[in-house]
Amino acid sequence: ILLIMAEILQISFLCSCLSGVHVFQLMYGCEWDEETEEVKGYRQYGYDGEDFIALDLKKGLWIAPKPQAVITKHKWDHERANTEYLKNYFATECPEWLKKYYNSGRSSLMRKGKSPDLVCVSKNIFYSLLQCLSSRSP
Repeated sequence: ILLIMAEILQISFLCSCLSGVHVFQLMYGCEWDEETEEVKGYRQYGYDGEDFIALDLKKGLWIAPKPQAVITKHKWDHERANTEYLKNYFATECPEWLKKYYNSGRSSLMRKGKSPDLVCVSKNIFYSLLQCLSSRSP
């Protein structure tokens, strides 16, 4: 079983330097393979629906697929304390929480039958934490 815990932060904002509404996204989480005990973490940002910058946890460096992200990459690559914190978070804390959630909900995850209902909640237009909740009737 491969389990994934992720949180997606989506912010729509008006930029004073550009016209219109733009979307900034942050996605991070971890995956845990119960059989191999392998843990993989990820943290990546998007802008207007395209990849902007992502953390390579093995190398401890940021990957900038867009030229506009290179300045941010250089700055964040030099923030070693934050990168070490994130590496530690994805190696220990994130999988610990994922395993706790998995173990507390194992019986409902293993049930057969009707698919769970999925509800996504958003707080407001300009700053919203997209939180998806899944539930299933017994």
